[in-house]
Amino acid sequence: MATMRRLSQGCNTGSPVSQWDQLCSKCQTIVKEQGYESELKSGPSFQAQVVKQDMEKKLKLVEDRLYEKEESERALQEQLIFLSTWDPVVMSPGYTDIILQAGGYIVNAHRAVLAAKSDVILKKMKGNLDQLGTVSMEVHVFPEALDAFVRYFYTGHISHRDLKSYAPKLLTAAKRYGVRSLQLIAERYIAKHVSRETALSTWELGVDHNSEIIKDSVLQTLAKDVQDIPKLGEYRTYRCQKDPELLVGLFENLIGRII
Repeated sequence: MATMRRLSQGCNTGSPVSQWDQLCSKCQTIVKEQGYESELKSGPSFQAQVVKQDMEKKLKLVEDRLYEKEESERALQEQLIFLSTWDPVVMSPGYTDIILQAGGYIVNAHRAVLAAKSDVILKKMKGNLDQLGTVSMEVHVFPEALDAFVRYFYTGHISHRDLKSYAPKLLTAAKRYGVRSLQLIAERYIAKHVSRETALSTWELGVDHNSEIIKDSVLQTLAKDVQDIPKLGEYRTYRCQKDPELLVGLFENLIGRII
């Protein structure tokens, strides 16, 4: 239909009065073959028909693309479900080949899964991957967060309950063992839940882990009322007992942001 529109607009001979007369003989033949002679001779109705059909084609194209996008999203969702399917039975000793130990707490797992998703663990396992039977490994993870940490290797998911309970501990484990995606999940959760009451301890966490996401969230939380920071419950603890230098760094960043 775009062709018909070009015919009606682009073949002007310069002499005529109507749209029909503005077409060259070749274009008139094409218009006749497509059955638009009378409409074109009668005026605007022909152009309206051209515009309508052009819009219908564009709408159909949009609908086709939307359908393709929905199909792609459905396929991705199915893949996600498949990849995150996890049966606790496979973590029992009869199915696993490694025992992770942390502070007297143990979790069974599979060497291949852990090594494939953590270069740090892979290096620690070098020489043991071909070993038959079950091996043991001491990991530097808070015992209470070990189960959630290991489960993430299998599902790529951390429950809200586990994040609420262990986000800082999971962040520590993720950084230590190079699990970048879990690190981001923990950082974003902590950043989202910063409050004025916990701002200073959260700042310390951000500094310890060099997390710009966490530090930026703390600065946003405190920037509006800098003068009230000494009134915070945590302030005296950090100023007198824990780390005065940490407060200096916080104020320097706040001043830099305000200026």
